[in-house]
Amino acid sequence: MKTRIISLLLIGVLAVSLAGCGDVGVAQTVIEEEEFSQMPIPDAVTYISEEDDKALTGTLTEDYYINPYFGIQLNKAEGGTISSLFDEGTELALLSKTYLDGNCGIYIYDTTDDGNVYMSIAAAGTDEKGKTEEQLMEEKAAFEQSINESMEYEADCGVETLKVAGEDHPAYIEKYTDEETGKVSKYANLTFVKGDFVLHLSISGNPDNFDDFVALLEKY
Repeated sequence: MKTRIISLLLIGVLAVSLAGCGDVGVAQTVIEEEEFSQMPIPDAVTYISEEDDKALTGTLTEDYYINPYFGIQLNKAEGGTISSLFDEGTELALLSKTYLDGNCGIYIYDTTDDGNVYMSIAAAGTDEKGKTEEQLMEEKAAFEQSINESMEYEADCGVETLKVAGEDHPAYIEKYTDEETGKVSKYANLTFVKGDFVLHLSISGNPDNFDDFVALLEKY
């Protein structure tokens, strides 16, 4: 429950990312309540070339999402769906256009009943530029631990190495139990910074099939 609440708040301000246990309808409602039209548009987005914009925005089909800029491919989970949080079907607005429209970036949601992979791409904030993945994950861990303490919430969490798309990356990992259902879940968060842009990635699911969701990500 703690991860659901915090994650839905974070997506509203485009902080680290959201955990996958919230559904698209709830996330959509939270986003629409934010006054994104008042948010400043980063220079990295307003001056991006058309060719770079296409690479950053990527391509979404009924079976996969590819992003040439970060070199990531996200395949649809078996028995699940893959979609954009803002656009219907496989349509995607260019990244710079989504900023101008107040939507803050590209959001891809790959989900099943057992878990999901959630990806967002945006202009890198000042807290992300120039930092290593290790630094970002340590900061994420410190933030989550402070939240856990303030909510008197017990969770097994910390920074571990996770092999994503065939490469080792530091990841914030948390195992938690839903207070309402007693269901145990595993959640991972990763952040990739390249140039003026950042890709936030969260993966969640049953610990027994967690690796299946990690395997949905491949190098493109």
